[in-house]
Amino acid sequence: MAQYSILVDSSIWIQCLKEGNSILRQHLDRLLLDDRVAICGPIKAEILSGALTLVDFHKLSNWFEGLQNLSIDDEKIWDIIAEKRFKLARKGIQLKLIDLLIACIAHEHHVPVWSLDEDFKKMIDIIPVKIYRFDDK
Repeated sequence: MAQYSILVDSSIWIQCLKEGNSILRQHLDRLLLDDRVAICGPIKAEILSGALTLVDFHKLSNWFEGLQNLSIDDEKIWDIIAEKRFKLARKGIQLKLIDLLIACIAHEHHVPVWSLDEDFKKMIDIIPVKIYRFDDK
């Protein structure tokens, strides 16, 4: 079975950076060792903006450079997000633009998102993004 990349959301990064040696952190470390972790601009911006010091900011920034970076056509993505957010709103669902952006990037690259944020589950009918579960192999 081929190894696939996983877009690790900021909720996972934040929890792992706070907890240190947790089961969640061990799983992330295993994925990192297997070179399966992907990142994208919005997630990187969320994590880096929360750095406590300039040293931490540069350390994280340099570290993220080694990960697979998922990018997308800027004009195309905002048109997609506008359409998806419109459809979600018609169903009474209001979600953060950043989460929609992350989901659209994952969908466009055909990679699952690993997140602790329940909002990703709310958008699956409109943005068919796969959610990575901790117990996935």
